Amino acid sequence: MIISAFPIERQNVPVLQVKPLTSEKDIQAIKKKVKALLAEGKGHLPIINLRDVPKSMSMSELNQDTIVKGFMVYQTLKEIFQHRLRPEFSEGFILHILLAVHRIIYNKQYQETATVTLSQKVVYQIESVFNKYDLAINKNEIRAITEYLDIGRG
Repeated sequence: MIISAFPIERQNVPVLQVKPLTSEKDIQAIKKKVKALLAEGKGHLPIINLRDVPKSMSMSELNQDTIVKGFMVYQTLKEIFQHRLRPEFSEGFILHILLAVHRIIYNKQYQETATVTLSQKVVYQIESVFNKYDLAINKNEIRAITEYLDIGRG
């Protein structure tokens, strides 16, 4: 199932569109859809595998590191793209970046997004910020981040 703030047309995957900052109504709709899909035998509850977590880090330290890195990445990207951040999505941008950092740390990055030609400069800027914090971001995650930007503006 795909849960997105952006309209996505998929034939073979259930899609649920929510607001960038989810409301209680959105959360209830997500729970209802998940319950229905599980009841139909479509999918399963994820099993969290912590084998990729460094042994020297406690969960508390890993959580703190994830939050701090996420916030630092957000602040840097917000500064770089301050004039290009789409106003209607600016509040959801921080949440998206925090979740992107979380996905990278747990090796769960987006594997498929719409094919869009991106500015190499924008791609480089986003990659550079993530690399600065030792986070290897893929092109699908980068493309998702660009949805928050007005690429046509200065």
